Amino acid sequence: MSKYNVTSTEKYAEAISDLKYQFKLRFSDFKANETYFNLFSIPFSLPVEDVPENMQIEIIDLQNNKLLKEKYNYVELSIFYSKYINTETYPNLRNNALRMMSLFGSIYTCEHIFSRMKIVKSKNRVRLTDSHLESSLRIASSQIQPNINKLVNS
Repeated sequence: MSKYNVTSTEKYAEAISDLKYQFKLRFSDFKANETYFNLFSIPFSLPVEDVPENMQIEIIDLQNNKLLKEKYNYVELSIFYSKYINTETYPNLRNNALRMMSLFGSIYTCEHIFSRMKIVKSKNRVRLTDSHLESSLRIASSQIQPNINKLVNS
């Protein structure tokens, strides 16, 4: 007889199967948007035929621009798109870049606020109302530094 219980093995197999399914669900958006991620992250290496038709002229122009390729190799992606890819020449590439950059920033913000909410709404503060929670989260997630001396003096 095996040292592992058959039911526990089945339980773990089912849990792993469910985990694989959940990963597939959660990351299906990434697969669906793979072309746009590649267009953002490796624009000089991407074959033109893999690019949506409305962006092909822009990507051909970009890939043939030696100055921009040099800039791309020496600066961060966010700087490359904000400083060297202008809306007049590359409107679709620029919009795609803005969409890609804001995607991860908004995920970070949501996770940051959720983490703060867990801290603010601890088991010791279960009677916290929605308006108090909102105010506490606004303070906890704010980038503004209060002027304590001015507040105390007034």
